[in-house]
Amino acid sequence: MKKVLAVILAAMLILAVAGCSSEQEKTSENTENKTEVSVQNSSSEESKESEKQEEKETPEEENEESETTIDYTTEMSQWTYQPETENQNVTLFIEIDRSEYGTAGASLKQTSAAVNLLKLTQAEDVDLALQEYLDGMDDTQRDYFSFQWQMTVKTAENLLAAPEEHAAELEESGHGDVDLSAFDTEKLKELDEMVISLLGDYGVEDVWQSHTDIEPFNFWSEA
Repeated sequence: MKKVLAVILAAMLILAVAGCSSEQEKTSENTENKTEVSVQNSSSEESKESEKQEEKETPEEENEESETTIDYTTEMSQWTYQPETENQNVTLFIEIDRSEYGTAGASLKQTSAAVNLLKLTQAEDVDLALQEYLDGMDDTQRDYFSFQWQMTVKTAENLLAAPEEHAAELEESGHGDVDLSAFDTEKLKELDEMVISLLGDYGVEDVWQSHTDIEPFNFWSEA
């Protein structure tokens, strides 16, 4: 009887051990499966992050190309920007932009524009006024303004270099009361550098220089 009981107990012990081993194997398999799934998910997430990073680092074709559009085939009246404004400095910039070349009375308008430019050398917050003015322009208008500005700077330099020779021009252009000795060539240079720098921030690259076969750019090529 004791032997029978011993055999039964031994059999039960073997079954219990076998059951535990089976559970451990299942647990191990589940752990391995979960680990494999976790690794796969992690790998998939890393792959997605890598793809996103590549998309950020790789510029789109549109961004590689210039977004500026310069078009001088339109009417000349569309090359300038003349908004309504209460900012006196903006008004001075508008007058510079309206300067004309190759027409009757053009030299007087150039002289007037040059005087307005000299007034800007003594004004405050000129950079803010120019930003306001350039913000409202399209690419062609900004490019044309760079031409108008450079031509007017040349006229202003001529006025300061020989004021006595331009007294009659000042009188005829309505600026006979302007004392050119009150203006400083160094301040004119500083203003010019500031304007050129700000134009550069707006992406202006003087594309008009490629069109010296049309008015008024041929005046620049002959200068």
